[in-house]
Amino acid sequence: MDADIVSAVIKDYRTAPVSDGMRAIFAFIEKVVERPRELSPADAAEVIAAGVSADALREAMYSSFTFATISRFADSFGFTMESDEQRRRLAFMLSTFG
Repeated sequence: MDADIVSAVIKDYRTAPVSDGMRAIFAFIEKVVERPRELSPADAAEVIAAGVSADALREAMYSSFTFATISRFADSFGFTMESDEQRRRLAFMLSTFG
């Protein structure tokens, strides 16, 4: 993903120029983070119906869980991102280097 796409995803994944499958993954992860009690097997089925393999969904979830854990540790130690530009650079580095 190039920097423009990463920026568009950060701004709003719903309108970013990404595949339907990628958009479905972002929607799934958003629900995991914001409304986990509402999750059901139907949510995963929607992602798979959008053309995402079960393995790809699993990898996205592993990445999301890892990032969430790191974020919680960073919060507990008081680490902060000073600007939106730092967030964009971090997102680009993660999408490029994993």
